[in-house]
Amino acid sequence: MVIVKSATQNFQARSRLRGFIHNQTSKLPFAVGLIFSIGLPREFQQMAPDEPILQNITTEMELFDDILLTNFMDTYENLTLKTIINLRFAHTLCRGVSPQFVFMDDEYGLSLQGLLDSLANFSRSDLLRQAFGYVSPLHYVIRTRGHRYALAQDDYPYVALPNYMWGFCYVIGAQAVEALSIVAAFTKPLRLEDVYIGILATKLNITLQPVSGFLHNWSFAKTTIRTVAAPIENFTRNLL
Repeated sequence: MVIVKSATQNFQARSRLRGFIHNQTSKLPFAVGLIFSIGLPREFQQMAPDEPILQNITTEMELFDDILLTNFMDTYENLTLKTIINLRFAHTLCRGVSPQFVFMDDEYGLSLQGLLDSLANFSRSDLLRQAFGYVSPLHYVIRTRGHRYALAQDDYPYVALPNYMWGFCYVIGAQAVEALSIVAAFTKPLRLEDVYIGILATKLNITLQPVSGFLHNWSFAKTTIRTVAAPIENFTRNLL
């Protein structure tokens, strides 16, 4: 199951990724679920039913039935809330559907066969209980006010960040998803979504496995490493 973090207005990005994933699934011996997670306040839906963006989303939902629409403003500051909702959705409504869940941003592409190859040497137990992706090296907390990645002392009093996976794309086993979903209900949200998942994983002693091929930007993608996840332009330039 692939759950994609998308913004309400990113119709083109969803269409591109939808086609890219579906073109790959025809070559696999099993089905791959695809969900796009977006936020739209209920007040907007009620007050502006004739807005083009709402009409387009409604049409998209009717055509593809792959939109998870939830009641919040889709902003960077609410990205952690979106991630908690995605975990809860996977835990409660997709239980038993998939042994692993991919969480990714809509401007990235994913090689399904590359992912399968990268995870092939892990045991079934590890695949269910661990998480996989680009694991960040040691980072110290940024306190500079106004910095995009700054954390206030009251929100995070420690000097260094926990181990965490960069949020552009990562894979979490089904058992780990359930545990993360539950512990998130008892853990204060943090504005940095990927760091927040790292905090939850640390609480639960969930192992974060570094996997090659998770490439955050184009300069990283211009390597000989087999690409698993990268900016989708990386794949459209025949580097898959």
